[in-house]
Amino acid sequence: MIDEGSELIPPMAELLPHGPPMRLIDRVITRSEDSIVCGASVGASGVFADSGEVPAAICLEYIAQACAAFMGLSARAREEPVRPGYLLACRSLDLSVDTLRVGDRLEIRVALTANAAAASSFAGEVVRGGTTIARGQVSVVLQDERGG
Repeated sequence: MIDEGSELIPPMAELLPHGPPMRLIDRVITRSEDSIVCGASVGASGVFADSGEVPAAICLEYIAQACAAFMGLSARAREEPVRPGYLLACRSLDLSVDTLRVGDRLEIRVALTANAAAASSFAGEVVRGGTTIARGQVSVVLQDERGG
């Protein structure tokens, strides 16, 4: 397991192709062989913020970006380049709140549930203040080496 502050965890800009304000994940807290925990703060400058609130549906993107961080760290562990990925499917997304508040500190947890050559599936959750506010099942696919 690697933890936050380890020299093994690169800056988020090296793991996620998103630039601000679309890079929502701030940091990797911990990672194991089949899971990752990331941290994020809900920012006021994000494109989704309105009057200090953000629709809770953005939790899907938090989960997807945590999956991307997991896949990027996995590629680096195999000494392969980090490739862009795409959200292929969301089989479920359960939200227990309608909005997030600017300034909320979030913990995003994802666990690999299936891995095939072309796609991987994850179970994810977003936690605020110790309470799970979103839970979902997603599948992601990596861009192939040729860029397609």
